Formats: sequence, C-alpha cells, structure tokens
Amino acid sequence: MRIDAIYARQSIEKRDSISIESQIEMCKRAADPDAAIYRDSGYSGKNTQRPAFTQLMADVRAGKIKRVFCYRLDRISRSVLDFSLLWQTFDANHVDFVSVTESFDTNSPMGRAMIMIIITFAQLERETIVSRYTTNRYARSNAGIWAGGRAPYGFEIQKVDWNGKRQSVLKPIPEKLQIVQDLFTKYTSGTASLYSLSKELNLNSTERWDAITVRRILKNPVYACADVDVYSFYYGNAEIINDVHEFDGSHAAYLVVKGGKSSAGHRTLSLAYHQGVVSSDVFITAQKMLSQNKQFKNGHRSSFTWLSGLLKCHKCGGRVNVFQNKGLTYFQCYNRFHLSGSCDAKIHGNSIGYENYVADAIQNHINQISNSDRIEDTPNQQLNSLKIQLLENEKQIDNLVEALKIGGAAAMRSIQSELQNLEAEHERITNEIASVQPVHKWPLGLAVVDFSTLDYDGKRDVARMLIDRIMVGDDSPIEIIWK
Repeated sequence: MRIDAIYARQSIEKRDSISIESQIEMCKRAADPDAAIYRDSGYSGKNTQRPAFTQLMADVRAGKIKRVFCYRLDRISRSVLDFSLLWQTFDANHVDFVSVTESFDTNSPMGRAMIMIIITFAQLERETIVSRYTTNRYARSNAGIWAGGRAPYGFEIQKVDWNGKRQSVLKPIPEKLQIVQDLFTKYTSGTASLYSLSKELNLNSTERWDAITVRRILKNPVYACADVDVYSFYYGNAEIINDVHEFDGSHAAYLVVKGGKSSAGHRTLSLAYHQGVVSSDVFITAQKMLSQNKQFKNGHRSSFTWLSGLLKCHKCGGRVNVFQNKGLTYFQCYNRFHLSGSCDAKIHGNSIGYENYVADAIQNHINQISNSDRIEDTPNQQLNSLKIQLLENEKQIDNLVEALKIGGAAAMRSIQSELQNLEAEHERITNEIASVQPVHKWPLGLAVVDFSTLDYDGKRDVARMLIDRIMVGDDSPIEIIWK
C-alpha cells in the first residue's frame, strides 16, 4: 500500500524564514494522517544531494509513495534541470506532486507548465542573488578592498573610508605576520618541509597547524610585495586588473578564483590596500618550490634514501635505481639491468656510505657559502621600472612579429625597421638591468643549517636545491655536480 510523503527543507535558520515544523504542519492539513515525514535541515536547494531527500526519492522508486507534499516548490529544488529530472521520476512511478501554497494540478499539461515556470523563476532568483554577490565581491577586490569572507592568517578586517563609504580592508597583525615571514624564509631556504614547519608551529602555538595550512599561506600573494616580477609570474595565468606600472612593490595582491577554488576557475589578480611583507623573489621562489614539490609528491617517492633522483651512472650517465636486500639499500644502473648490453657498470656498497659522504660534502658546501660575501636583495625602484620597460618592450616585439605573420612581404618593409629598433632597445634595457641587479647568492637560511639534524624531507629538499646530479659506480669516486 502506497502512502503520502511530506518533504520539508530549510537551509539556515532565519528570523523571516518559515521553519521546518511550520512547513510540515501546513502539509499535514492536505496529506493523509499516516504520511511519512522527510526533513533536511541546513541544506541548500541548489542541488539534490540531501540525506532525507535522497531517501524520499529511493522510496519513490521503490513504489512506496503515492503523493509528495511540500510547502513550496523551491523546497524541493531551485534548479530547472534537477526538477525536470525529478519530475520524470515522479511521473514514471505514478507519483503526484503537491505544493500546498501553490495550486498545481500535476495531471494537466497546464499544471506541469506552471511548475516549470515557477521553478525557472526560482532558479533565476538564486542565480541573480549569486551574481549580485559575486559582482560586488570582485568589484571591491579590484579596487583594493577586501572582497569578503574570513581574513587570511596574519590579518584582521578593518573598516576605512573609501570613496565616501565605509569599506573593509585587511589590517596586519604584526606578530602573526612575523610567523608568516619565518615560514617563507625557512621553506625557501630548503631547511624545512611543509610537514616539519607545521610540526614546529604546533610545538609553540595554541592554534592547530598542518601541512595543508602552511601550503595555503605560502601560495597566497596577499603576503607578497607585488612588483613587476609578481605581475610577470601571474601574467597569462590570471586576468590582471591593475596596470603594470602600479606594480611597484608597495602593495600586496589578491588572487581570486571565480567559479571555484581550483585552477580551472577564472583567476583575477588585483593590488590590495595593504602592504606586502614578503619580497617578490622569495614569494616566487616559494611558488616554484611548491610546484616542484607537488610534482615530486605525485610521482614515485623513494622511502629508502633521500639521494633518490640525484644519482646517475658514472659510466653511461643513466639513472640509478634503488632496491633493498636484507634491510640494506643498494643501487644499480638502470640501463645495465633493463637495457641489456647498454652498460656494464657496477655500483658497490649500500646507501649508508653514500649518504654520509654526500651529507658531509653538503655541509662543507654550506659552510663555504656562509663564509662568502653576500649582497642582500633590497627593494629597488629603478630595477622595477626597468623590468616594466622590458616587459612592455617584449609585448611590442610580440605584436610586431604577429603583424609580420599576417601582413607578409608588404608589411615586412615597414615593420622590420621598427622591429630592429625595439630589439636594440631590448638589449639596452637588459644590459642596464644586469648592471643594477643585486648579485643573488644562496638563501641566507642555509648559513645556519646543520644538515645532520634535518628530517628526511629537509635533507632531500636541500640536496635538490644545491646538487644537479651525483655520479656513482664502476669503481669511480663519487662525483657531485653542484648547481
């Protein structure tokens, strides 16, 4: 025997919204006394992934339901596509649908048409609200105002006067931003992994840290001094709102992804109201290291030795494989064992001797670095201005090259002279940049590294930062090729 069903939904508790209990009471006046009750509290109507609703549809398909009652159509769904699919399921299982505040005769064509009209306007209302919120959010972000939501770590939201209105901006919290700066310094110096950084923070903080949280901070340009290098880093991968001349390093930047948080969404970069605390070169170095770390994590991670990936055969130059036997780790030339006859090199000894040798060499190399002269990177407006000139010059050259492709021989004569002038200007700017560019040595963090105290990931990261490859095998001495 089939029964009536009552469905009620409320996304959030609001003073002016009708409660689930009130919805059910109104439906009970029209439904049979033994009607089954299905309720979803705290779920939006934008999709149908709701526990009680999923059970309701399962009972519909099982032939248990004869009529479905709800307070209003948008309690079921706000999507035309979703509701049309649901209606097909109702119709196929001979289930009538009743909205107690909207009179529909679902057995008539006009009644079904009215349902689709109502649900269309419900979807339009939802999309209009989302569009209005999104447009306002991006407009504020593009003007340097905080777009909304929870403030990133190290900031709090502050109200300021902006174009005659009180607007929200990010106010720095100095002691927390010092932690952020330390994270960038330690990570880009190669002295710590994301995991070890989070572990260290948990020892000295009441807040809960994990590697994902640390990575999220390191990825966020809200901490960066946004100069032309930051502009160039995001150019082509995001819509940049501000003109390149505004990227003078005196402000940080917002990176907002429209249509989701993944890289597939539409990304916009705009200058923020507040000043950055991490230099552009450190920030960009962190992005490159995070990208490499992600590629490494997605690939094969050897649990046997932190030398994996750096070892090359001294005889053929091919990669060296790692294997274990009786608890010890050994190496073998890949070409010798997998490409018969291509190499006959033998690699003697286990990983312990190789690791100790390379660890000592790395520590000596770090000590030499710490004793060498070093020029600090400081904000340089002249250098930033030259880089902007170079970027604009390269864009002009690209445009002329494209014009040559389209115009052919006729355009070549008039364009070629201008192209030569731009290329000469490019060389002049490049030489001038080289003359004022600070001599960039090794990261300062390496000067205080005790390599022996680093964890597995720390040793691996430092080794990869300093070493290009390690040549081993065929009775030849270990040869380290430094970067």
